[in-house]
Amino acid sequence: MIKIKDIMIKDVIYYETEIEDNLKTFCKKEKITYLPSLDLKKVYFLHHEELKNKEIEGNLIISPDLNVFNESLLKLFQEGEHILFIFDQNLIVGIIHISDYNRVEVYTYLYELIANLERDLRKLLDLSNLNNDDMLEFFKKHTDNKHYKEKCSVFEDYGNKFNEVGPFEFFDLSDLVALCNYEKIVKIDQRVIELRRKVMHSRSGIKNKDYEQNYPIYDFTSFETFFNDVIILQVELKRIHNRVKIHKYIARMEENKTRHGRLIKNKM
Repeated sequence: MIKIKDIMIKDVIYYETEIEDNLKTFCKKEKITYLPSLDLKKVYFLHHEELKNKEIEGNLIISPDLNVFNESLLKLFQEGEHILFIFDQNLIVGIIHISDYNRVEVYTYLYELIANLERDLRKLLDLSNLNNDDMLEFFKKHTDNKHYKEKCSVFEDYGNKFNEVGPFEFFDLSDLVALCNYEKIVKIDQRVIELRRKVMHSRSGIKNKDYEQNYPIYDFTSFETFFNDVIILQVELKRIHNRVKIHKYIARMEENKTRHGRLIKNKM
């Protein structure tokens, strides 16, 4: 699990009236919008070349140990105009903005989740008595689709190469999801595939509204979509892992039942 303290801005700069001009320069150059007051009662923000202020409300204060993708955060970020304040025992320890979700730590976490999902889908297909030939057969039945036609031409001559790795290791997430759906094993939300593309190609989940502006203005809608897609990914991973565990449990039960039946037969 990734926590707020893993991606928050820890080196906080505070607002002081005596150095306001220098702070304006700092905010513009470093593309920082918010500065808390020294007494932690207000936050100053750059607006049309001026530093204005508002109170730091209690609902904008969160714990450093909170899960980065805790569902309550979506509403809090919206209420806080895309920024939240991290306090630990009444002391501010950091600030977090929606753009911090573009950090490499977030993408490392998502890469691990996706890798685990792919691993469990391969296990689930294997436990469902399917193999690489079933995937090839699926491609062949869908050669009217350009994507599957290309896949078919790539893999149909692999032969013994398939035996060099584990079941379904040559196929990516979209193929695994498609076969699971086709065989009616489990239906996976397609949004996890698009999220995988973003993660693997290091595409920013939170977009800038206008990249030509001097100050980045991040699009909350893109953050909301990205956030919800990760929630879906986490749920799907739990669901598939659960299916794998149940499959293994049922298989053990059947094996024990068969073994018990053989023992009775031998005694007779």
